[in-house]
Amino acid sequence: MKSKDLQGLRGIAVIVVVLYHLKVKYVERGFLGVDIRLLPSYALVLCFIVLVMPFFLILKEIDIAYWELKHSLAFTINFKFGAETVSYFRKDIFFASVVMHLWSLALEMQFYLFVPFIYMVLNRFNERRARIAVILSILTGSLLSYCVESNDQHRFYHLHNRLWQFVCGFVAHEIALEFHSNRKWLLITSSICSLLLLCFFNGRLPLLTDNVGVLRVLTCFLTSLIVLCSNFSENPLLATRGLVYMGDISYVLYLIHWPVIVFDHMISVTQLLYYILIVLAISLVLSVLIHHLFEKPLLTKAF
Repeated sequence: MKSKDLQGLRGIAVIVVVLYHLKVKYVERGFLGVDIRLLPSYALVLCFIVLVMPFFLILKEIDIAYWELKHSLAFTINFKFGAETVSYFRKDIFFASVVMHLWSLALEMQFYLFVPFIYMVLNRFNERRARIAVILSILTGSLLSYCVESNDQHRFYHLHNRLWQFVCGFVAHEIALEFHSNRKWLLITSSICSLLLLCFFNGRLPLLTDNVGVLRVLTCFLTSLIVLCSNFSENPLLATRGLVYMGDISYVLYLIHWPVIVFDHMISVTQLLYYILIVLAISLVLSVLIHHLFEKPLLTKAF
């Protein structure tokens, strides 16, 4: 059974990422939402991109886009972007790839290939505290690699510099199995405070630091705390029907929103409110249709 808390958290994550990509005011750190979610919907969206590309791109651009699509299918697109000198956060969207956002899914798939080796190591230890120590060692090693990496592109795109973010989930899971608490009010309060701080970090409000690395560590820590608390009590803010539904369509919305933004920018250069609303509406409608007509039936058959 899906946790309403985690679905709500996915909903918030995808909302701030989409608004950040639309350059909406007060969501200037929305990229942190990625630090908080395969295949059929992934393939469908890539097919959508292939069908739409000829109407927006010139021949030379189409050749480049097809090469990037091949990397996307192989889940190696992060290596391609990691070898480039242009930052992911470049301002000029006209030179943005329609599959630029798929770097995070490539990292996720690479992590899934790495997971069996983590479990092979963990299964050698019977005591949970020893398992937690092993996980923390992996987390620390990856975090140190992230901190000392001098190449910003490698730090951003390569798995060994991002592994610690995935491993945070392992830590939360193992601690949840070890930790027992009947203080429901304390857990709910901790979860709500963590959620409010996450919203604070993703906004435009002044912070003690503007260091992206520090903010990313804090975001992962607070997200892990929410995940930990969700094992014992439900966060009433995250469990609202609207956020839970956004969590349900979050994967498809993440896949579809960026191509819609890029293709729309090729037609219009405006950054007015109605442009943002139109792009949001198109992205949401496509996401809802794909979720209910394609993704949900497949999930129902699978389970």
